[in-house]
Amino acid sequence: MFFFKQKRIRNTVYQMRDYFFEDFTIASYRCLLDIAKTNFEFTDYNCIDDSVRFILWRHDIDYSPHRALRLAEVEYERNVQATYFVWLHSNMYHFFEKEISDILQKIMDYGHNIGLHFDAGYYGILNEQELESHIRWERKILEKTIGKKIFFFPVIIQIPIY
Repeated sequence: MFFFKQKRIRNTVYQMRDYFFEDFTIASYRCLLDIAKTNFEFTDYNCIDDSVRFILWRHDIDYSPHRALRLAEVEYERNVQATYFVWLHSNMYHFFEKEISDILQKIMDYGHNIGLHFDAGYYGILNEQELESHIRWERKILEKTIGKKIFFFPVIIQIPIY
């Protein structure tokens, strides 16, 4: 049941050590959801009520929309709502494939939200105007694909290290 040993590196970065792959099962995920439901009220980014202990349950779909769909099914079974952030430039799946948009629709059919996982590093953005322009563009693409407005998105800004 989700036991991790962590090693502190340079006071800020944590590295996982000795994790147990058997924890990464659907059964363990159900257990994790049940524990979270016992301790928190699930909410989404549009309905935060800070007068209660709440949790924002989210997923970045960086690797596998198929696996995201399976997690969405389990969350639906447990009456949990989550937000799934889609990365239009993933190297692991092609956002514009019909199968992927069908998966996103199924995730929404389970009552989950879709958001944009925006990666500023993809464009080599140099200023705030470019950032806003590219976010608007990707947001529009995602909204047209899923047929629904999105109101939230995390922005990943990659800072070059010299």
